[in-house]
Parts: sequence; C-alpha cells; structure tokens
Amino acid sequence: VEQSNYWAQKALSSNNSFAIGFCYSVGLGVERNEEKSFAYFLISANQGDEFGQSWLANCYLRLDDYQKASYWTLKSAEQGNCDAQFE
Repeated sequence: VEQSNYWAQKALSSNNSFAIGFCYSVGLGVERNEEKSFAYFLISANQGDEFGQSWLANCYLRLDDYQKASYWTLKSAEQGNCDAQFE
C-alpha cells in the first residue's frame, strides 16, 4: 500500500493527465472519482495519448455514447494500442 501511495502521489504531481485520471478512476492514492477521472482522460486523449484515448472510450461506453466511444477507440488503435485494436 505504501508503494502504491508513493506512485499515486508521484503521478498526481507529475501533471501527467492519463496517470492522474487513472488514479482517480481506481482510487489509487486518492478517493475514487469518476468525474475527475473522465476530465483527466479527456485532457490526455486530446493531447494524443493512446491510453487516455482508450480509457476515455471506455468511459463513453459506460455512458452509452457509442459514437464517441468508437471515435476514441479508433484513435487509440491507430496509434498502435493493442487493446483498442480488439475492442
């Protein structure tokens, strides 16, 4: 637990949008918050991060917005994200 808190705090202080979104998504070192994770995944996706795009696509799937989910999955897959290529 101590090591995971260390990495969570490092991510939160790094200004890495995907890492921050991930921490909020799973509650790593911070209280779980879907709204904040979505916001950080959106920033990350718009910055061209393939993982941010893939996780944002999953957020849209949970919201039943299949058009946006498909868009972001395709963007991620085009960058070589293997997980997105099979979604």
